[in-house]
Amino acid sequence: MSTGDIATTPVSSERLHSVARENLAFLWKYVRGLGVDDAEADDIMQEALLVLTRKLDIVQVGKERSFLIGCATRITQARWRSRQRYTELTEDIPSAASPADDQLGREALRLLQEFVASLSDKHQPVFVLYEIQEFSVPEISEMLALPIGTVSSRLRTGRSLYRKYIERLGATHTLCERQQGGNREAAI
Repeated sequence: MSTGDIATTPVSSERLHSVARENLAFLWKYVRGLGVDDAEADDIMQEALLVLTRKLDIVQVGKERSFLIGCATRITQARWRSRQRYTELTEDIPSAASPADDQLGREALRLLQEFVASLSDKHQPVFVLYEIQEFSVPEISEMLALPIGTVSSRLRTGRSLYRKYIERLGATHTLCERQQGGNREAAI
């Protein structure tokens, strides 16, 4: 890649460094929530930042996080499609009381990763940000630059697809429950 491919003006360089500082920790958590291991998360983040670097001049100020989320999602999905398998996050599984419990945890995680990978590009970020990263609908709306109603609709659709997925598996309960802000239906 030549230097001409990368934004080198002082303003662009300052903006890029600022965006990176403000979003790297968030982007890391988001990419890990998509079901990739540490090494692959590093690669995906680097690719997303390279795309941002090349397109920084056309990304609206304040919309950089949304751009990075979209890039990371598309890069992750492309990797899944190219190898047709999913990486397990075994280090994130809580220690189990027995090997059987540990195996159940791994299977639950694999099923969740499979479900998340099956979501469309428009539903996946909303589902992951809300159910896995535990952001609120207004926060997601701001991050993705979408109206609150659109985020809510995509979340409802994602939850409905999740329930159907669980029903197809013959499961009688969800993978885990999370309460936030009162009685909120658990979707994972």
